[in-house]
Amino acid sequence: MKVPEYTNLEDLDKRKKIRVSIPRDRCTVIPAEFSGWKYPQEFTGNDWLSPISAKSSQLPVKPHQLCAKLVGLAEDKKSGGHPVYVVDPSTTLLKLGGPNGMDFGPGILDRICRDMFIQPGVIAAFSLTRSVLERFDYEHEDCAVPYWVSSRVTEVFNKSCEYNLCRVRDGRLHLRRLYNSDGFGRNREGAVRAVIVLQTKVPSTKGRTDIKWVEF
Repeated sequence: MKVPEYTNLEDLDKRKKIRVSIPRDRCTVIPAEFSGWKYPQEFTGNDWLSPISAKSSQLPVKPHQLCAKLVGLAEDKKSGGHPVYVVDPSTTLLKLGGPNGMDFGPGILDRICRDMFIQPGVIAAFSLTRSVLERFDYEHEDCAVPYWVSSRVTEVFNKSCEYNLCRVRDGRLHLRRLYNSDGFGRNREGAVRAVIVLQTKVPSTKGRTDIKWVEF
């Protein structure tokens, strides 16, 4: 993926949406013992083909090219930043369930994103989290599938606890219970949504309070 070596905030504002490619040879397999689902699950670039991207962007979309929208900057240790984009969700759903799905789910989501999107021009790729979700208007997206948010939430009640992973559906953030303290587990599914950090450098941003900073 070709990206400019440097850019500035003014030019970055003109590139709020870009196209991101998935190399065609990418493949990752999630073992059943980690996901809590009864079968291994395989993801390739074909699991991000274009129906969602075509709906959510006015950009022309080619096979294996997806729409990504700017959500902020990741801070660089040398007083600058790197553009951060959130990519449209996969069209294939990842199934998670029970204690293993709860414990390993965020790591599985991060692994899929790394395996699919790390390439020249991309210095980091990870699963969407609640902190990144707050950086864009997800509530008004035209998104056809529910997608995971890589953040755990534990709910404590009088006699039990419920262990949840977050998911967005129809523009609303929900808690999806994977199991509870009584030993009752559930299988859930959601798309995978990646956040990528570009190699492009944005200098002279130290101390700017008008920038949406993203942790990674």
